[in-house]
Amino acid sequence: MQDQLQSTSINRNMQTSTEQQLDSFVSEIKNKLASLHKEWSYPLIVFPSSLSSFLKEPINEESFIDFCREMKGDLDCLRPLTHPYKPIVPVLHTIPSSHREFVKESLWKSDYWQIIIGFFVFGLLLGFIGFIKGGVSSFLFFMFFWALLTIVLIVFLVLQGDKNRNMVYKEIPYSKKQFDTLKDEEQRRYEAAVKEYPNALKKYEEDLEFFNKAMAERERIIKSCIPMYLSSLVKTNFVKSMAYSTVNDAPIRGRSEDLLFAELMKHVPDAVHVDTVISGYYPDIMISTPSGVYIDVEIDEPYEMNSKKEIHCIGGDDDTRNARIAQKEWIVLRFSEKQVMTNCASCTRIIEDLIAIVENGDLQALDELTTMLSLVSDKRWTKEVARMMALENYRESYCSHPLKVSHLGL
Repeated sequence: MQDQLQSTSINRNMQTSTEQQLDSFVSEIKNKLASLHKEWSYPLIVFPSSLSSFLKEPINEESFIDFCREMKGDLDCLRPLTHPYKPIVPVLHTIPSSHREFVKESLWKSDYWQIIIGFFVFGLLLGFIGFIKGGVSSFLFFMFFWALLTIVLIVFLVLQGDKNRNMVYKEIPYSKKQFDTLKDEEQRRYEAAVKEYPNALKKYEEDLEFFNKAMAERERIIKSCIPMYLSSLVKTNFVKSMAYSTVNDAPIRGRSEDLLFAELMKHVPDAVHVDTVISGYYPDIMISTPSGVYIDVEIDEPYEMNSKKEIHCIGGDDDTRNARIAQKEWIVLRFSEKQVMTNCASCTRIIEDLIAIVENGDLQALDELTTMLSLVSDKRWTKEVARMMALENYRESYCSHPLKVSHLGL
């Protein structure tokens, strides 16, 4: 029994180790994806609702093992493995002189016997009174009649008492014949176990060797499949976006939109679209992926150049816009104007990484994107900060130089 419990504990620890390893890697990926949404800085990434649900779901180890079978085949090592039981060294047990049985408690311990005895004593007392007043004949008649009543009461109470007695353990000694029989049986069992033990031990060692090899192979396969599984998890949790429309009367584009558009046309020309509309909103630039996931790329200025009116402030209409577009399974990516004007190449690289994550579940691209967001980070502004920017002509500090657009390679 002790070896069986130990084996069960080993199996449970194996299962827990696999779950912990997988949970650790998946949690790391989820944390990286969640960290891409930085509420107070640019670039601001708002993921679609499907990915938000994925970030909250628990790990499903069964789906991971099914994925491993799909990638590597239905191997024995990927099926449930049980640690072999080590055979117990034979021991000659001592036969006890008695055994315990679960029986009803004695009738003499029943409360009904107290009633019977009291009834009988009361009858004797009445018979003695009858003897004093009526003599021997009266005494004998009364005692005969009372004895009949007592017998009836005894029968009734005994039957009722038998139903209500508790079950208790009782030590029952073995007879000599029973003891000798049990002793002979134990001797035969012991001799058979001693004879069989070498074979059982050999089989256990063979099973243990097979188990260890299977576990080593299982661990190797699991480690090799984890990156592919994580990529698959990320990729499959981006679902197809709601379709967009094209228009001829889209809002006028500014210098930063043209600069980023030109740079994107050099790197991902097939993915770049302009003059599009989704749910009444016009993306500055729209990026499409082969799997049908769309990215709304926005470039935010702190104020309008002519009127100096504050725009794209924290807590403004943009938050509602982002949420509505994300509900259509789009990704919203917002840059600040300064980021595009001063570091357009990095902004382009961020978009390329995002495409690689969506399309292929590329974990290296996820790592690079996490780093890039920190390198080009630009703080978002409140309405008050945007007002100060307008007073200081902040946009002129990075928009004054001529717009330089290299050849597009078309």
